[in-house]
Amino acid sequence: MNLPLRKCVPLFDNDIKRYIATRFDEYLKNIDYHSYEPKLIHGDLSPNHFLIDAETKRLTGIIDFGDMSICDPDYEYLYILEDCGRGFTHDLLKVRGHAHPEKCLEKISLFVTFDQVRYILEGMERGIDSWVAEGLAEIQAEMNIAKG
Repeated sequence: MNLPLRKCVPLFDNDIKRYIATRFDEYLKNIDYHSYEPKLIHGDLSPNHFLIDAETKRLTGIIDFGDMSICDPDYEYLYILEDCGRGFTHDLLKVRGHAHPEKCLEKISLFVTFDQVRYILEGMERGIDSWVAEGLAEIQAEMNIAKG
């Protein structure tokens, strides 16, 4: 993706600009967010990549490893949070033995924001207006939830 972030800034109203700037600032200033041991992750772990046995309702496999990467292991939960919500993701983090699931959820929620910004940029670069609109709508929805 070659399109710089400054090209999409004119699309953002002042509230969205402040929100995104605050989210990046929060991530960059929290030293704990940068203290991790890189791991190999799936990179696109979401329900549409789960194989579920119809009879037992048990997970039998995971597909689509095209986005595998070595990075922050908390990034693995980005699409789980986005698709399944906070409660499910919190429970999953606990079951997986995460020491601080609540703090981790806050970090993952930042990844969700950054992913929406990436989606907007990619939509602009490819000329897909629906991606731009969807990314903006998702960020606006995040802001509305954050306001309470």
